[in-house]
Amino acid sequence: MVTVCAYLCSSSGAKAAEPVAFSDKAIIEPQIIDFGDLPGDSTYTFFLNGVKGGGSTAIAGNDAFALKLDQWNNTGNIGFTEFGVVDYVFEPWGQGSPETVFEENIHLTFVNNKTVGEVLIYVDGELAGYVDANFDLSGESGIMAARMSLETDIMGEGSVIYSWASYDQVLDEDTIRELADAAVPTELPEIEVDPEEVIASSFYAHLNPKLVDFGELSESATYVFSFKAAKGGASTAIAGNDSVALKLDQWNEQGIFGLTVFGVADHVFEPVGEGSTSSVFDENVHVAYVNDLVLGETRLYVNGTLAGKLAANFELTGEAGVMAARLSLNTDPMANGSIMYNWATYNSALSDEAIAALASEAVYYDPTGPHTSPIVVDFGPLSVEGLPEPYTFEFFFNAQKAGVS
Repeated sequence: MVTVCAYLCSSSGAKAAEPVAFSDKAIIEPQIIDFGDLPGDSTYTFFLNGVKGGGSTAIAGNDAFALKLDQWNNTGNIGFTEFGVVDYVFEPWGQGSPETVFEENIHLTFVNNKTVGEVLIYVDGELAGYVDANFDLSGESGIMAARMSLETDIMGEGSVIYSWASYDQVLDEDTIRELADAAVPTELPEIEVDPEEVIASSFYAHLNPKLVDFGELSESATYVFSFKAAKGGASTAIAGNDSVALKLDQWNEQGIFGLTVFGVADHVFEPVGEGSTSSVFDENVHVAYVNDLVLGETRLYVNGTLAGKLAANFELTGEAGVMAARLSLNTDPMANGSIMYNWATYNSALSDEAIAALASEAVYYDPTGPHTSPIVVDFGPLSVEGLPEPYTFEFFFNAQKAGVS
C-alpha cells in the first residue's frame, strides 16, 4: 500500500483530488489493507474483475460494514452491508446500472456523503444508484472479503482487484469519470505454489479397480500410493490410463516395478539408492512415482526410500484407473484380496525428505468383513490435510433387532 504524497492532475490541468491511500498493485487473494483516516465524507474507487463467491460477494469490509459486489442473498445487485442491521442494495439512478457484473473488468466508485446522508455508486464512471444511508470504513479493512477475519463473503477464485484508492472527500462526477477512463489492468503477481500441495487424493479404501481423477497435472508430478496387492496375471498395475501404466510387476512376471507406455515400451526401474525395485505382494507398502520432467527421469520410492530410476517420463493426468491399467479397468488388475488404502497426486517432484515423511505417516487399516459380532475396527485417518469435510461413512449389513435401540 502506498500513500500519495503529491496531487494528481486532471485532464484540464487543474489539481484533482489527492487520495488518502491507494494501491496499483494487483490483489488476487483476500488481505488486510489500510484505507487511511476517513472520519467524514469519503470516496472509494476499485478497478476489479470479480468472480462470484457464495451467497454474497464482498469487495472490501471491516467487522461493521462491507461493500458488496453482489449483495446477500444472490440479489444480483451492488450494495453495502451493516452487519447485524441491514443489507442495502442500490436503487437505480442515473445512466449506469447497479446490477452485479462478474468476470469483466469494471471500475466502481462508492461516494459516502455523510453530509447529506447518502451513498452513490458509479459504475465505469457513470452514476448508477443511491442508498439513503452511510457506512464507516476507515483504517484497516479487508479487501476481496468482508470482516477482518477475511473469511466472510470472499470473492471467487480467479478474482483480481487491479487497483483501489480512498479519498477523504466527495469526488465530483467529472473526476470519477476521468478515474474510470484512466483505469487499466495492472500486472498480476506471481502465484506462489506450495510444492507439497495435494492436487487430488482419496482416503477411501478400494477393494477393486476403480476410476478416479488424479487432477490437472501439467508439470513434474508425484504419485503416491499405499496398498496391499495380491498378484494378478503376467503383469500387475498400480494405476494407469489408456496411454501409460505404473506397474507393480512389469510384463512378463519380471518381479520388478516398472512403467509401461502402451504400444511403445515396458520399462523397468534400474536399482539406485537403498531401496529395492523388487515387486511387493501380500504386504502393506507405500510407493511413490516421481515424474521429473526437468531431469528427464522417473524415480521410484518404496516405503519412503529411493529404490530406482528410469530415463523416461509419462503423462498421467485427469481420469485414471487405480488397481488396474487402462480406463476399462480390465488390463493388469490387482487380484482379489488387494486393498488400495489411499493415494494422492502432487504437481511437483517431491523431495526425498517429503516422500519419506509421507511414508512414515501412512496408515493401513482393514476395511474388510464380514463381521458377525461386535468388533473394534480402524476407520483410518479422518483428520488429514486435503481430505474435505463432511466425512462419509458407508456400511453394508444385515441386522437383527436386539433391544430397544
